[in-house]
Amino acid sequence: MTIAERLHADQRYEAAHSWYHRVFNPMAAESIPDDLDPEERARRERDRVWRYLELRGLDLPTLRQILTQPEAIEAPYRPCSARARWQ
Repeated sequence: MTIAERLHADQRYEAAHSWYHRVFNPMAAESIPDDLDPEERARRERDRVWRYLELRGLDLPTLRQILTQPEAIEAPYRPCSARARWQ
């Protein structure tokens, strides 16, 4: 995300867009099996937009907490480190 933010600040919008979509892509297509129970199917539909798999399956408060941790912001080269502390 830090790379995307820097590219955006430098007005390199196309490159920033590409980096943002490595984490979150609301237009992502993903095959979801039809034989799932409705709750699991709904969860997979919500999670399909998260291209970074470590962010899937999290509720909004947990996600907000992880993404606003100073450790996660200061050390973008270790994206799993902040999440690991919450598990």
